[in-house]
Amino acid sequence: MENVGRHMNKLAEYAITIFLSSFLLFQVQPIIAKLILPWFGGGSAVWTTCMLFFQVSLLAGYAYAHFLSKHVKLSSQPLVHIALLVLSLAALPIAPDEAWKPSDPQNPAWEILILLFASIGAPFLLVASTNPLLQHWLGSTIKTASPYRLYALSNIGSMLALISYPFLVEPYIGLNEQTTIWSIGYVVFVLGAGWCGIQVRRQKIVTLPSEDGTDTRAQKQDIPDNDGAPATPINYLLWLLLSACGVILLLATTNQMTLDIAPIPFLWILPLSIYLISFIICFDHSRWYIRRIWVTAYCVSLVPAIFLLFFGKLTGAIFQISLYSVILFTACMVCHGELVRLKPPVKRLTSFYLTMSLGGALGGVFVAIAAPLIFTSYAEYYIGVFGAGLLVWLCGSLDTGKILAQFQTGKKKGKHRKDLDAQKMRIVKKQIYTTAFCLLAGLVLISFFFLHASIIQGIFISQSRNFYGTLGVSDTTNPAGQTVRELADGTTVHGSQILHPKYRKVPTGYFRLESGFGVTARFLDYAGPLNLGVIGLGAGTIAAYGEKGDVIRFYEINPAVKKTALEYFYFLRDSRADTTILLGDGRISLERELIKEGSRQFHILAVDAFSNDAPPVHLLTKEAFALYFSHVGENGVLAVNITNAHLDLSPVVRNLAKEFNKSAVLVKKEADRFSHRSSQWVLVTSNKQFLNDERVKNHITPWRNDTPKAILWTDDYSNLVSVLSRSGTKFLFQRLFHIVRSKLW
Repeated sequence: MENVGRHMNKLAEYAITIFLSSFLLFQVQPIIAKLILPWFGGGSAVWTTCMLFFQVSLLAGYAYAHFLSKHVKLSSQPLVHIALLVLSLAALPIAPDEAWKPSDPQNPAWEILILLFASIGAPFLLVASTNPLLQHWLGSTIKTASPYRLYALSNIGSMLALISYPFLVEPYIGLNEQTTIWSIGYVVFVLGAGWCGIQVRRQKIVTLPSEDGTDTRAQKQDIPDNDGAPATPINYLLWLLLSACGVILLLATTNQMTLDIAPIPFLWILPLSIYLISFIICFDHSRWYIRRIWVTAYCVSLVPAIFLLFFGKLTGAIFQISLYSVILFTACMVCHGELVRLKPPVKRLTSFYLTMSLGGALGGVFVAIAAPLIFTSYAEYYIGVFGAGLLVWLCGSLDTGKILAQFQTGKKKGKHRKDLDAQKMRIVKKQIYTTAFCLLAGLVLISFFFLHASIIQGIFISQSRNFYGTLGVSDTTNPAGQTVRELADGTTVHGSQILHPKYRKVPTGYFRLESGFGVTARFLDYAGPLNLGVIGLGAGTIAAYGEKGDVIRFYEINPAVKKTALEYFYFLRDSRADTTILLGDGRISLERELIKEGSRQFHILAVDAFSNDAPPVHLLTKEAFALYFSHVGENGVLAVNITNAHLDLSPVVRNLAKEFNKSAVLVKKEADRFSHRSSQWVLVTSNKQFLNDERVKNHITPWRNDTPKAILWTDDYSNLVSVLSRSGTKFLFQRLFHIVRSKLW
């Protein structure tokens, strides 16, 4: 018993090291992603590409662990691993150098992957290898009842890392301090992993007491090949596909959530936490996954999936996030539950994890690299949801085949035919009904998706997709009966133009004459020609304000937007001003211009950059506003478009204005008979003459509260929850009522 007690202590050492490695593995993901997010436009694809890197690095870590466990002697494995761990310390601290900031927006995904490999590649790979490698060492020296439970423990560590980041780390610790603390934690991990390796070289092989209290000694190092599903080619394929489907669901759901709201850590972490919770539940014990229950839950969740397909844009943020979370959880439960049903004996543990990680990497490649090249919309989300049902149906069909084969064997052994037939029919019918229902529900979902896609295809004149999102150009009719061409980023319109030659030069939408920008451009007094800077091109509507001699400089990160604005809209072509379009992230471009050429001394600097319906957070921070005011002239105006269906960004901008001793006024305009779109602009300036102009005062909207919430965003801190606007249910009914009223009257 004393010997068993010592080995129980060793088991605890393994568990602590695995827990720490998993915590570090998932804590570094939001840290490094948030560090580089402003460098690549602040869009949701930055996180998706980071997740691809993490999945591929996880695959490399598992491959390393598999190779070490299969081709290196057990006594030599710790020496190799410890040597690599010591060498990896040279990569600390993990913060990437600012020299990695991109200069060309054409291929950001590859730049992100190279940057991450150079900055955290080695430490991340070795941390990723810990779980399978230490489980292998544990299984080779101490025979336990279920080493797979350590996988559940590792997922608990991962989930705690994710949950703690937005609530305990991000609000209170700066990014530089975060990287330093993580680097210290990595050193502690290296010491723990090294200690476990030393124990492997010293330890003899034992068997801990089983659940019935027996204590038998292992006679050889090899672990018996039992207590698990056979490692057949079809099972290898299912391990691959099920894990790939889970990652596709994770990344595609994250894209869907962040597109309409904002790509910030909270909305990265929520889907990943749900994904990990399903892993924890399924891998803790097989009793938690009852196929008929979870298949039913999955099928029911397809109803809100269809609802989101057609009416998702009409709902509020919380309502939308809740639906996406439920769908993700049920779909991941069926994928990971089927993985547990197919898990192999402990002897095949590293190959099981390696195949799973390969599937995860392939899922990441599909969402981050292949999908933007193949699809013009975010079709991968519905493919992933449908794929979960298809795979469950396949697993159930294979189980049914096995059951039938077993009964055939039973008949040959002379069992009573009547009892066999009755039992066979009950089990087979249950399998067929469960899995067929799952397949049918998935087919209904995919049918609705193709119906929706065909409707959209008929609406758009042009559709395209790249790293930065989707673009669509369509012609519609405004309430005045005029044909209007619109540019949509995802589901959000970012520019429109009346096509009739008489009205073609009239600014519309968010930029119409009565909008906050229109008021500024018309009534701001300035000497000489207008010097105007615009972050975000859209359809180029602001160019309509340009007169001869004026200079308008657009900063646009998405090359497809430039191409679309020039090809399908007339604002830039018709403008009498000297217009320039500079490709690249607006903030980075302004930083470089300030260093190389000095201040631009803009009369007006308009911040109108959006990723779908949300402005990138890095454009609304204290550091960003300091940069803007460096480029705005003494009596100039910073005009910020805060129009958003889900977020009330006015407190953010008001507090930033206060931070720089500027005045901020709101100009809010509702949709009218000439424009589908309402707009909200905050004008930030020190120009009292402009603010006291009666023509300007007539358009100013009183603030809802005299004192805004104490919200100040910086590059180190942002909090989405604090700026969420009205409830989703209320917003949904308001929009539905508006649609019905407009159709009837």
